[in-house]
Amino acid sequence: MPFDPAKEGHDEATAAREAGRPEPWWKWHDGLARFEGPIVRDLDRVFRERWRLGGGADFRSLDVVIPAAPRGTCVLSARVIKNEPSSRANEIRETFRDRILAAERSIFIENPFLYHPAIVDALLAAKRERPLLQVTLIVPAGRWTPSQFTCDAQQYNYARYIEAGFEVFEYQNHFSHLKLATFDIRWVIVGSANLNFRSLDDDKDFEACVLIESEELAEGIDREVRAEDIRWSRRIAPEDVHGVSWQALRMRSRALAR
Repeated sequence: MPFDPAKEGHDEATAAREAGRPEPWWKWHDGLARFEGPIVRDLDRVFRERWRLGGGADFRSLDVVIPAAPRGTCVLSARVIKNEPSSRANEIRETFRDRILAAERSIFIENPFLYHPAIVDALLAAKRERPLLQVTLIVPAGRWTPSQFTCDAQQYNYARYIEAGFEVFEYQNHFSHLKLATFDIRWVIVGSANLNFRSLDDDKDFEACVLIESEELAEGIDREVRAEDIRWSRRIAPEDVHGVSWQALRMRSRALAR
């Protein structure tokens, strides 16, 4: 059964067990994306390559002619971006940086691990270059972040974000696991990549995302994800990142994460 964003996740799970219902996936707030049309072949190729590399049995790749996606959301372009351990520059990191630095009106990112310096620095540089740029970030609240290191790494940048004029929100009650971004209500990135060292360094992990150009899709995400998740989030205010209040927030976060 779906989770209730208004209920604290542990309470929700306890109530389900006591009622004899299967315990829900109470910890996670996540999302799925369905793709149709020619990009399915590219996604299948990436999956097969990594499945075999991980020891999975070989299977036949899609070699049939895949029809165009049916009428629905208007997509102007869609491209798989990926990275794998190698000496080459991380394509996902570089694509995020390019889209951040090119954004003129708005950036929205919801990600469970948002602290890689390349992303942080690009966001701050974009805002300095275009002061009217609206930057909205949603990350999990400290209670739901799986480690003290991750919690501290994300919160470390809050003061810089607030000073620059970002909107920073911590999602409450459940662990927000979405890896989603929009730029100028036109470009969308969705996929598996966290915005941390493991996902975005050149030689550490396998990730795959899709870069999509679609105003219709981006508008839907802005309406159905960004606006909805802000309802269930706590906005970080200037008083939270200066002085005693901020230190108390960090101490509470670390204590709850244990």
